[in-house]
Amino acid sequence: MHLDKKINKEKIFKDMDGFSGAEIKATCTEAGYFAIRENRTSIIEKDFTSAIKKIKEKEEQEGDDYLTMFG
Repeated sequence: MHLDKKINKEKIFKDMDGFSGAEIKATCTEAGYFAIRENRTSIIEKDFTSAIKKIKEKEEQEGDDYLTMFG
């Protein structure tokens, strides 16, 4: 998998502000899956924005329960 050279990395980094290492890894993995589903070998910015949205939605669904369990 390759990253498209047109990706605005600063925007992606800003959108992931506050993400844990696990969330960043999940975002990168999801971005790759979005590219694979469209039969591409390059990850484009849209893949990252979709992945970030998906990870944030999942985090909202889980809520703060994990903090009381592990935090």
